[in-house]
Amino acid sequence: MSFIEPTIASIIGLPPQVALLGTIALVFFLFRRDIRERPNVTGALWLPFVWMVLIGSRSVVQWLHTLGLMRAGSVEEGNPLDALIYLSLIAAGIWVLNQRQVSLSEVLQRNGWLIAFIAYCFIAIVWSDFLDHGDQVLSKHRHCV
Repeated sequence: MSFIEPTIASIIGLPPQVALLGTIALVFFLFRRDIRERPNVTGALWLPFVWMVLIGSRSVVQWLHTLGLMRAGSVEEGNPLDALIYLSLIAAGIWVLNQRQVSLSEVLQRNGWLIAFIAYCFIAIVWSDFLDHGDQVLSKHRHCV
């Protein structure tokens, strides 16, 4: 007995790999079309896309392990390659915000719910039995906002 809900792809008999390939192709097509219609859209649009793909799927080391290129360690301890990739994405995001002259104080003043959510995350980490792991998770996800 299976407790997994069927997806649209499985209902119509589409293999998951084909559904994934179709989804990725659609996202790339929409990004290209958007850039052609609005030529002033920068390449910085790819930063949140790459970040969401990594956060929503597997870490880079896990992908490399799946391909047989690297041995994956434990998820709790992290990996220097993953840290380097997330650091690169964070640095690129900070550079983009700096180029656009975004005021952090103005962003925080206009987003009270964001501050409440981040405060909730900090409280949850303090209450956690696994402080080291909670700190790693927060540092990985805090720049996603």
